[in-house]
Amino acid sequence: MLADSLDARGQTEQALNALERSPFSDYKKIPPRTLVITYGVFDDRLAVFTRNSDGFTRTTVAATRPQIERLVSAFNQAIVQNDRSAFQNTGRSLEQILFAPIANLTVNADTLVIVSDPVFTNLPFGALMRNDNRYIIQDHAVVVTPSTSAYLRASHTSTTTPRALLSVGNSLGSEPSPLPAAESEAEEIAAMYPSHALLVEGDATKDRVVGALPLCDAAHFAVHANAGLGAVVPPHLILTKTADDEGILTAPEIAALHLNHLRTVMLAGCRTALSSQPGDDSLVNAFLVAGAGSVVGTLWEVEDASTRTMSTMFHRELRTGSTPAEALRITQREMIRRGAPPSVWASLQLYGSGQ
Repeated sequence: MLADSLDARGQTEQALNALERSPFSDYKKIPPRTLVITYGVFDDRLAVFTRNSDGFTRTTVAATRPQIERLVSAFNQAIVQNDRSAFQNTGRSLEQILFAPIANLTVNADTLVIVSDPVFTNLPFGALMRNDNRYIIQDHAVVVTPSTSAYLRASHTSTTTPRALLSVGNSLGSEPSPLPAAESEAEEIAAMYPSHALLVEGDATKDRVVGALPLCDAAHFAVHANAGLGAVVPPHLILTKTADDEGILTAPEIAALHLNHLRTVMLAGCRTALSSQPGDDSLVNAFLVAGAGSVVGTLWEVEDASTRTMSTMFHRELRTGSTPAEALRITQREMIRRGAPPSVWASLQLYGSGQ
């Protein structure tokens, strides 16, 4: 409401600071060919604020909050149901609202950094389709962040190729279904790194995971995850039970760790980018709060085998020197080339800095 009021009075930068809940003015800190986009989704209009190293712009779009909410819901439903026609129609409609009005700015950007808004919590931005039938991810790396300031803070991690990996797979928790592909996934990915801690099955305990995280600059989790149950149960990773604990590593416990050395985390479980309680930290956000630079999370239930394919591609690209944002973009473009549906490749989204 504050941002809406400020924007309506023409106090544009103050409105943007209110939306992001943090002031920011040092545009020169934004990397070249990077465009930071903040959406003001107001009841009667959409305000699109952009920042890059050259400065600041504001664009107004005649789209209401209910209209955007309906389109996002229809788009996600079309993805899950593999309804190609509805997916293309709603994806193009959203692209026309969210990106087409600032096309003169996006055309010069290699990376689009999107400041998150509750309306877009489960929206895979990279899967939106332009009128030329190209997905956003085919032309830009996409990064989601809580704010411009948070994006720059997350950029503290080293840009060198990661060497030490924590790889966790097929833990023996309370979930009834094993993840055999996840175990081989964890093993294959661990073998790519010159130094690694491989924790699978009985070794994937909470104590061992928490103990290994400070020793690594990358982490991969191929385990069951839970988005939580309202205010009662926070989002959590399901690890191996022991006599001392249930094998549950919760978002608040992760957020309390000190992980500033951790450049990249991939959370390959189901719905790791979401929380069942609006406003609560997801597993992705918990790692960012703890200091991780970039975190790949999932937006819906994912299939074991296809996630393994994308995970191994992603880490292979990291090991060749790609940034996390580049690695995920290359992976998703390859899945598109192979004809995989968006329900497979668009489930992954990158949060943090992407660097």
